[in-house]
Amino acid sequence: MPIAPNSPQADFLAECERAFAFLVREHGFTGPQVDSSAPGLVFVTYGKGQVGVECVFEERDDDVSVKVIHLENGRRPTVYRKDEAGTVVREYLTQLLLQRGVRDLGFPQPAEETGLTERRTRYRKALEGYARMLRMYAPDVLAGSDRILAEAK
Repeated sequence: MPIAPNSPQADFLAECERAFAFLVREHGFTGPQVDSSAPGLVFVTYGKGQVGVECVFEERDDDVSVKVIHLENGRRPTVYRKDEAGTVVREYLTQLLLQRGVRDLGFPQPAEETGLTERRTRYRKALEGYARMLRMYAPDVLAGSDRILAEAK
């Protein structure tokens, strides 16, 4: 499904690309790959090696989240969390960081910008917060390692 201009999905995509451009520019990730084929969902994925950063927009709840995923030949997992062998292949970034003992999971207010809608400001706050967490607490992910998923419980 194409993403309509000025829609919540378009706002999410723009803010995702803004917050996570550093993955491509500074760390050699590919992407963003955009998948809006599932009704009410948009997935924006950046990949490097066997790890991916998956930004998810859920239209029904107007919710934004970021997950770390295991890439198989550059592709997102087809299962939700664990594969057939019981290996974690997708998990929320915040959950993974909590398991590492990180407690600084706040979402600082972004800098004021004239003309942004409340919705877009909310997406920016969330996505910039997730990007900050990746930069500060997940150097292995930035290096292209999916080791953090092996630590998942």
